[in-house]
Amino acid sequence: MPRFRRRAQRSTLMSILGIVSVVAFAGCASAPGTTSPGGDSKEGPVIGLVVQNAQFFFQGIQDEIETLASASGGQVIVTNINDDSAQLAQAMQTYAQRDVDVVLVPALSGDSDTTAVKSTVDAGIPVVCYNQCIGDASEDIVSAFIRSDGRSLGATTGEAAAEYVESKLGGTASIALLNCDIYVECQLRKAGFKEALEGLEITYVADQEGFLADKAVGVAQDILTAHPDVDIIWAVNEGGTVGARSAIAASDNVGKTVVFGTDISPQITEFLTADDGILLATTGQDTKAIAKAAYDAGLAAIGGEKSDPFDVLVPGVLFTPDRPE
Repeated sequence: MPRFRRRAQRSTLMSILGIVSVVAFAGCASAPGTTSPGGDSKEGPVIGLVVQNAQFFFQGIQDEIETLASASGGQVIVTNINDDSAQLAQAMQTYAQRDVDVVLVPALSGDSDTTAVKSTVDAGIPVVCYNQCIGDASEDIVSAFIRSDGRSLGATTGEAAAEYVESKLGGTASIALLNCDIYVECQLRKAGFKEALEGLEITYVADQEGFLADKAVGVAQDILTAHPDVDIIWAVNEGGTVGARSAIAASDNVGKTVVFGTDISPQITEFLTADDGILLATTGQDTKAIAKAAYDAGLAAIGGEKSDPFDVLVPGVLFTPDRPE
């Protein structure tokens, strides 16, 4: 019998005894970051959902997971850890204390988060990774790993960039990279992008961290100052794409330097359709498909099942000015 059915039986018994569960939960510690309210009053699964930050991708994951849980009579307790491994560890501890049925989590820094995730599993709560996981120990500890095919995300944008270099630049280009190499997923995206450009005459003039929009603007501005003739800036994610495009739009490089990016959001869609011609292509993650696969893997994990295959790769979608949606 799934754990959340036993939870419902416990809640019913407590109601008969006249114990109000809301009072019991009032004494529990709140999860770190931004946490949605929640208790154990529903009959469906109670899911602990960690989101890495407030970017559009994670907002989409949260929206879809909440929709799926609501349809089954369950609920979602959400914690935004704001790109902070310490908050992730705190969140996992809090979920264990609250006895949720399953936790869906994007591990931030590979093996360094293994202890936090393992402690939750050791407490009897299964964990499903999405977007990123805990390195070589993943399959031994968590029940599934759902993610975009990172190498394919990079390669899809890279193929669009390669076509541009061949058709517009005569097969030769200087390219700057905005990376987030501290994450394995980002390393895969960059590798896929560069592989797609093999065989062309490419000079990489910069390869710098720039995945949060406000910081990425400054990094891109510095690149434009140091390399005013750079042809392309490639960005690894939403923040980098927004930052690179914004930096070029505010410079004298409009009409000279273009952006090939990663991820999709309403803002990025606006950039694709803008008249300035700066953002030429981006590959977006299929948020709904990732969320659905993670949710289904979570339900299976509640029943004691591991995903087969363990590592589920979801392809991305290319967006261009001609196909912005």
